[in-house]
Amino acid sequence: MSPDTSHTLQVLLVDDNPTNLQVLFQTLDRQGYRLLAARSGKDAVSIAQRAAPDLILLDVMMPEMDGFETCARLKADVRTREAAVIFLSAVTEPAEKVRGLELGAVDFINKPFQAEEVIARVRTHLTVRQLQKHLADRNQELEHELSVAQELLREARDRHDGVLLGSSLAAVRLRREVQDAAQNDEPLLVNGPPGSDHEAVARAIHHQSRRGSRAIICIHCLSAAVDVDLTAKLLLADAGTLYLEGIQHLSHGAQKGLAERLRAMEDDRRAGLMLHPDVRLIASTTRELDEEVLAGRLVPDLRRRLRRALDIAPLRSRLDDLPTLAEHIVRRQAEQAGRTMPILTADAVQRLKTYSWPGNIRELATCSVARWRQARER
Repeated sequence: MSPDTSHTLQVLLVDDNPTNLQVLFQTLDRQGYRLLAARSGKDAVSIAQRAAPDLILLDVMMPEMDGFETCARLKADVRTREAAVIFLSAVTEPAEKVRGLELGAVDFINKPFQAEEVIARVRTHLTVRQLQKHLADRNQELEHELSVAQELLREARDRHDGVLLGSSLAAVRLRREVQDAAQNDEPLLVNGPPGSDHEAVARAIHHQSRRGSRAIICIHCLSAAVDVDLTAKLLLADAGTLYLEGIQHLSHGAQKGLAERLRAMEDDRRAGLMLHPDVRLIASTTRELDEEVLAGRLVPDLRRRLRRALDIAPLRSRLDDLPTLAEHIVRRQAEQAGRTMPILTADAVQRLKTYSWPGNIRELATCSVARWRQARER
């Protein structure tokens, strides 16, 4: 990390003795700083409030307002409190030095001083101040980036939470199981027929968990590269969740590596260590895991790590939820397009309930959006 050099650093010299000021000017001249001067504590405060110097070389023994009182006033003012203060004084008693440091000074230089010492200490404390400012600016940037990321997570949650809507027994059970799954960090399998929007359920679990403000990294294993770098993905998901859709499509080598990492993370938690990324794994399939193992698509070691499961009921078992789900899908589409949402008629609801929906939520979403677009174009 390098200090910011985009502006000329300012140093304020404060001493009631003009000779001392002249010596300090000569000492720090040609060091690349903008030098300011004050011959009293009152003038020092006034100049500092206007110019906001980066560092102040401050004499202790001055009439009317000594260096200690001057330092106290500088540190009490939001306009000047960030300036690094170095006392210049013939005072050598430890108690006086402690007093100055407690007031907020960063250093003491004893008089008479050596030019090399003044230059070295000024340079050091200016570098520290620049690094601190750089760190504070970077922290502010990171806080902004975190706020943006959390807003994106919130929007993603709003988009995907539709799968949990409805009043049927299946919908109520799904919401309860999502809530229960969010209370622990164990690896979890989300199982359901094709088109059940497993990712939406995984996101709902993540958002309701203690990891909800951190990242959920999603990998669709069927379309991912054969040699997908799970190590990099786990690092990205640290303190968050890694979701693997169609986990059986990972290469066997990747599956074995993932099983070993899950074992290592579990050992970390038991020992109270932090040797590996802290990641919660959620995986999904459309078939039973034991069936995938027998077919040779899933390695047994990984199957043993996925002990907990959450099953998504097919849409045909929650037909009473269709109006709510369809309205949610169409409302989202209308909001994105800036259009009004068409009314779902009783006849339309009845037609929804007479269809078996083999494609489940995904098919409903596709059909609902297509019907909304047709209605919009009429």
